[in-house]
Amino acid sequence: MVGEKSRRSIDKSLWTHRFLITQLTKREIQQRYRGSALGILWSVARPTLLLVVYAFVFGVVFTVRFDQAADSRASFALALFTGILIFGFFSESLSRAPSLVLAHRGWVKRVVFPLHVLSCVSVLSALFYSLIGLGILALGQLATLGTLHLTWLLFPLLVLLPMVLLNLGLSWAVSAVGTYIPDVEPLVNLGLTLLTFMT
Repeated sequence: MVGEKSRRSIDKSLWTHRFLITQLTKREIQQRYRGSALGILWSVARPTLLLVVYAFVFGVVFTVRFDQAADSRASFALALFTGILIFGFFSESLSRAPSLVLAHRGWVKRVVFPLHVLSCVSVLSALFYSLIGLGILALGQLATLGTLHLTWLLFPLLVLLPMVLLNLGLSWAVSAVGTYIPDVEPLVNLGLTLLTFMT
């Protein structure tokens, strides 16, 4: 019963602060590449270059394949890119979580600020870049296979929504602990590096 009340309280608070969350997310996205020559195009260039590097290293240098039947480098690159997108979304949200409150201490100290909004902004900005990557993945699939499978329609509900909720919950927990224990940030980054290679 207590868990249900707290969930309703969080839902109500997120809905109440939806305008603040939207504005801070837009600001976060705009500030990320401000001053660079390519600007927001880096959000397209970065995952594309990452895809090329990983496909070359694992597809050419180490000649790794998921199965012997699908020997196409393009299908391997797309499968690899799918994993990179999902893990990238997870790691970007979590790597920023330990320092979220401390990075915005001016807001926290001077005004009554809803701290849970910071994690929402972090997760939503990471989701924005993942959606750009998904667009690249869809174009790659259209180019190699000539069509998109119907499972794409289920992707937002079965993959993105659970990932958003997982990232949000972990971000709230890690940012709360990271506010009091500075060692959380290097531990999280080390864990994410290990997870990169394990996955």
